[in-house]
This record gives sequence, structure tokens and C-alpha cells, in this order.
Amino acid sequence: MSRTVFAAPTQRSRPRWEITAGLSGTAGSVRKTGMRRTSVLFVLAALAIFSCQPMLTVDDAGFEPDASVNREDGSAADEATDADTTADEPAVDEATGPDSQEQPADDQNPTECGGIEFRYDARQSGAASVLLAGTFNGWAGTLQDGAWPLSDDDADGIWTLAATLPSGRHYYKFVVDGNWIPDPANPNRVDDGYGGYNSFVDVDCGVHLKLVEHSVDPAAGTISATLRLVPDDAVLDPASLDITLDRTAVPADSMQVAGNTIDLTLTSVAAGYHDLRASASATDGRRSPTRLFKFALGVPADWRDSLLYFAMIDRFANGDPSNDAPLQGVDTRTNYQGGDFAGLRQKIEEGYFDSLGVSAIWISWPGDNTDRAMDGARPDEHHCGMDASRMATAPMKYSAYHAYWPAKLDQVEEHFGTQEELERLVDAAHAHGIRVLLDLVINHVHADSPLWTEHRDDFFNWPYEGDRHVCSQIGWEVEPETCWFTSYLPDIDYRNPAAVEYMVQLAIDWIVRSGADGFRLDAVKHVHRNFLRRLRERLRNELEDTGIAFYLVGETFTGDAALVASYLADDLIWGQFDFPSNLQMLLGFATRQIGLDEMDTQVRAAKQVYESTYPASIMSNFIGNHDIARFASLAAGDLLCGAWDVVSNIAQGWLSPPGRPSDPTAYDMLRLAMTYQMTVPGIPLIYYGDEIGMPGAGDPDNRRMMYFGTALDANEQAQLEFMQRLGSVRAGEPLLRTGSWPEPLVAEADLLVYARTGEGRAAIVVLNRGDNQRALDIDVSPLGLADGTELVDGLDRSNPSAQVAAGRFSVTVPPRTPQIWITP
Repeated sequence: MSRTVFAAPTQRSRPRWEITAGLSGTAGSVRKTGMRRTSVLFVLAALAIFSCQPMLTVDDAGFEPDASVNREDGSAADEATDADTTADEPAVDEATGPDSQEQPADDQNPTECGGIEFRYDARQSGAASVLLAGTFNGWAGTLQDGAWPLSDDDADGIWTLAATLPSGRHYYKFVVDGNWIPDPANPNRVDDGYGGYNSFVDVDCGVHLKLVEHSVDPAAGTISATLRLVPDDAVLDPASLDITLDRTAVPADSMQVAGNTIDLTLTSVAAGYHDLRASASATDGRRSPTRLFKFALGVPADWRDSLLYFAMIDRFANGDPSNDAPLQGVDTRTNYQGGDFAGLRQKIEEGYFDSLGVSAIWISWPGDNTDRAMDGARPDEHHCGMDASRMATAPMKYSAYHAYWPAKLDQVEEHFGTQEELERLVDAAHAHGIRVLLDLVINHVHADSPLWTEHRDDFFNWPYEGDRHVCSQIGWEVEPETCWFTSYLPDIDYRNPAAVEYMVQLAIDWIVRSGADGFRLDAVKHVHRNFLRRLRERLRNELEDTGIAFYLVGETFTGDAALVASYLADDLIWGQFDFPSNLQMLLGFATRQIGLDEMDTQVRAAKQVYESTYPASIMSNFIGNHDIARFASLAAGDLLCGAWDVVSNIAQGWLSPPGRPSDPTAYDMLRLAMTYQMTVPGIPLIYYGDEIGMPGAGDPDNRRMMYFGTALDANEQAQLEFMQRLGSVRAGEPLLRTGSWPEPLVAEADLLVYARTGEGRAAIVVLNRGDNQRALDIDVSPLGLADGTELVDGLDRSNPSAQVAAGRFSVTVPPRTPQIWITP
């Protein structure tokens, strides 16, 4: 479809977007007037400029990638903007904002209060007419449509307009003699998606609680914090204070109030991650939004220390059969199977994750999905190198068990549980020293979403031609940012600043309500960077006051390390799942198509790309996820096609699903691969079931229901016990998490020896992929270890210790075995 482009100076048409924004921040090329009080700040440093780039995911419905956005806080929204909310509607919750047709509220006082002056200097260029068009007037480009006129009454060439605006971020352009241009004097601007820029101004009329200082004492079990209500001309109403720690009200005797300052001293606080929530009112009635402050007591704050586990909610554990409700007429493999928040919480409380050394859990997006079963297809033939667009298929219905088809963005998915059960899950995880990442679906919504029906014309790409722009039909790289994953998943248009503001507020709301610690960002390659930059900005400004980062890890399914790295930046995302290294590890350990020397070289090359692009990046290593065939089945030779032959592996899952591996070699390779991914730089991921070697072909066969305890066979039980030892070793040895990673000591096709080093110590990893025992005499002089230094095998304490002698280190390694030798 044709779209109006309004960035060029000669463009005379108005944009089709009609939106309302409302957040807090900074303003440029505007100044105060005497109309009403406003705290508008002018920031000279320009904010980052956005650029369009899409993302890729493999779909859960009929071979088309799926990604969707859901919000747990409480707003109805589709993928273009999180929820339909209007500032005129009553607020539902301080965390969620109003439940209406515009954006979730970032400010609890949406009335107009910002008296500002827009100025355009036409002394050099001249102008006969200057109009103001923006989010505040529906981007009206003419007086007849409602544009706001600037005036130059004294004919000095300076055109001005005094205006009042509500709290929030407002995007605008000047229309000078019919030409649309950004404000030349305002450095604050963002990519408009059409080769130009929108200027923006941030107006803040509200009150806020600011963290002035804080401290923690793990030994004493105390948290101290000082909060202050700002701006200073506001007067705190002490009776209005609402402060909780982990959702329990802070006792009055733990608070001291003096003027606008609140001093908190919290005692008898157990080790773990803790959420302090606070809100308050000024005596004039203005209410601050709820602030969430994160504290870590006796547990790591550095995300590099994490061991991440992905628990697909529906397929992990059924703790409440009353909410199962599978859809009628849907095959079990694509239907709800009963997993829920209660089941996952129970496993947390039982210590299942503690035994694995897990310190972070990524869960499915908890928001509501469509209740309908969608018509699709499955492969009806199988061979390698299959193409989804040219193969025999059979009809198949799919449910949204995977949580990638968001509908009512303000509600929790009823198959997973309730809002209260989600909160109990997060709180239980925090009490066990485990952080929680939500799968944030940001590319689309389902066509059943109210956001689609109410904002079809302004929040979505191809609102009337989506079925002709399905990614798999036109090519995934043809229109990556605007194509639809399927004909029923409308694609959000983040060139529209209102969509950006809405979805970012939605994400913030879910964090504040749930207590989540990070997001896994679905299908990053398909999302405009406007969204990523604004999300990162809001997170930094509103959720990282205590110095604990909110982790963003993206999904860009590609073997191109440079493309993966292109989304890494301080103002974008800090990490991505390392797909290029995943492929190399599968080729090196699962299918054994390449030597370990070549594998390691390729992994190091990929990680060098990430580090050189963004030195502070924190990538995530993985050998399995919900889009590729299971490692154990690949390693057992039970899959006929390659590791990333996605469609062919999907077909085998339907026509000839693999059983449990009978060859112990498959488990040996899994142990080697897990040891490698857990001892090289990055946050390692365990995809649920890989800790036991669960079998499976492609989606949905790689998403079988998890099983525990007596349901495990001997091989699976042995694999689980190995993973518990490996997780414990990593959790107990900082070098394996943050140490330097020098070049390998030995690199051969079937043997790899490398070290993580620091502060005069070393952890030496030995991986023997071969079928023969190896007696090794390794030169460790590059590590600087003194003769007589003793090392012990963390994975097998029954092994005798070894000592460095004459700069060398001698060990014997059984076939297909990993070892981790650690200095005291």
C-alpha cells in the first residue's frame, strides 16, 4: 500500500498517524511561559537517533515465525502499541495506567499543565506560514485539519507559539510553507521511519519519588534507602505513603519522614533479590507513579554470574489442573498441556533449580493470548532441505500454548494462572536467589486483540493488506520490519512514535507489577530500533537507580555474527542469544561434523565481533531452544537432517518423532557441550529438558511435556546428576563466569583444553571428544601458575589432584569426558 512520507522538506501531505503520547523527560527548543507551572528540562545532548531494522523468529503456527507482545500489567493492546488507553479515562492502577484507548499512563495527572513556547527562526530562510503538527494535534498539517499556527507579530523573523501540553513525550514537526521539517534548534529527535526525523519535547508536570542514596549489608540483613519527593516545590503528604518490600507493607517504625525525605531502614532481610515499591502523593493531590527499586542481598548483581533456564510455562509443570482447559479439536502436540505458574513455583520451592545452580529463569510471556484455535498446516512429507512453501501438507489446528499470540494485553493468560500466582512465582524465585526474565513479544499482536480492532489504521503495518505481506511468502529479508509473520498476526509499526510510547509503557508496567528482572526480546531483527532505544532509555531512567541492570537479551536467528552484533549498544540491548556459536557447538558436539579446534576458532571469532561492537555486551550461550531440534536426538543420530534444517526437522517430528537415545554416546556429547557452553564467556542457557537429555525433533516435537523423578530413565538421571555437578562448579567458581579467556592450550579435532584465568588463579577445562583415553602433559606456562600449584577436578572429586611441575600439567582423560581443573 502507499504511505505518506512527511520527512522531506518538500512534503506537503500530513502523516496518517493520529496519536497521543504522554511520558516524562526532557524538552528541546521550547521554553517556559507564565501560563502554568511546569518542570520542563532542556537537555542539550541529543538523544540517540533511531534506525529501522527487523527481527526473526521461527513460528509456532504452521511454519511461519511468530513473535508477539503481551503485557502483564493490565492494559488491552495489540502489537502496535501495548494497550488502548486514554489519559481521559480513570486510572486502573498506578503501575498499569488507565484502561482506555490511548497509552498506558506514565503520569497520574494527565491534565494539561506544561506551559511552553515553540520557536522557529526564519530570519535567514524567511517564511510566510509556520504551523506546528505533532502527536498533540493528530499530526494535522493544515489549519483546516487543526494544525497549530505560530505567529511573528513583530515581523522579526522569529515565529512563536505558547502552548500547554500534558505530561509526557510529545513528537512534532514544523510545517513551514507546506514543508515538513524537524525543529532545527532542538537536538532531541528520533528517526521517523521514512528517512527523516521527528523532534520531541518531554513535559513533566507530576511528582516522583527519587532514590537519593541506598546501601545493603548482607551480613546484617539490612537495606537502607533514602527517598525524596520531587520537585522540591511539592509538599509530601506523609499519610499517602505506600511502600512495600516484596509486596509486604514496610512497618511504620522502619520509616522516618522529614519534609519531602523518607529514610528507610529495613532489617531481618533474608538473602535473595528484593523489590522495594514506593508511591506517594503531594498535598495538592498529585500522585507519583509507583517506583520499583531492585536490591540484591547476598546474591550476585552482575548478570555475567547468571545461569539461565528457559521454562516454557505450558510444557514445564502442572501445579493447578483446574486451569488446564485444552481447546477442542486441537492435537495434543499443539494444544495446552497444563503447565502453569503454580507448577513452576512449586519446582522452585522444591529446590529443583537450586540443585542445578540456576540463578535466572526465562518464562513464556504471561499475558493473555487468543482463545481460538487457528487453522494451519503441518508437513505431510519428509526429506532434508525442505521448503515450507513447496511441500505436501495436512491441515492442523494450533493453540497459543506458546504465548506468542497476544490478545488482551492487560490480562494474564488464564491457562497459566492469575496475576497473584504470577507474583507468587516471581517472589518465590527471588527468595531462592533466582531472577526472572519475561519473554517480551514486541513484533505483533493477534487479530483478536482489541489493539488491532481499535488502532488498525495507525498502529500497524499494512493494515488492509497484511495477507499480501506475509514474511514467508514474500521472503523474510524483503520487508523484515513490516511483514506479517502470519495473516492473523498484525505487525506493529514502530515508525509511529505513539506505538513506541505505548508499547514501552506497557513493558514498564509489567515490570513494576510482576517484579521481573529482565526481558527476552522476541524476534529483534523484525523490530524498529525506535522501540529498543526508547525502552532502554526508560529502563535506565526508571528501573536501575540501585545500580542493578535490567537485562535485555535479544533473539536474532541468524548465523551472521555481525548482524547479531548490530543491535548491541548502550542505548539498544546489552546482549543477544549467540546463534552463530550455537550452530558451531551443534556441529562440533552433536553432529560432530567439524573438529573441536575449528569449532572453538569460530566461537571465538563470533565473540570477538560482539566484544568489538559493544565491549560491555553480555551474550547468552545455548545448545538448545524451542525453535530447533533437541541436542540429544541430534547427537544420537536419530534425526535424518542437519541441526538448522528447521522445516525438515519439523516434518520428522510429525511423521517420525525420535525416542529416547539408546546410545550413551549422545549423553556423553551433551555433557561435553554443556561443559563448553558453561565455561566460555557468556550467560549459559539450559532449555528445559536438556538437563536430562530430552529427545525431540523440530517444533512442536521439541516442546514435549517435562518430566521428573521416577519418570527419568537411568541415562536421564545420570545426565541430571552431571548437570547438577556442573552447575554447582560454575556457581562456586567466579573464574568460570568472569575470568579472562586466553587462547586454547591444546586444540585438536577431538581434544580441546583452555582456561579461564584471573588474580593468579586458573580453571582449566579439558574436553576429550574422542573414543580413546588420553594421557596429557600440557604446557600451562602461559597461565603463570607456579610449580607446585595443585588443581582438583571440580566435576569428579574422586580424581586425584594434579600439580604443576616444570610449567606443565599432567592428567588422564577418559573417552568422551569433560574435566574442569581448578586451582585453590
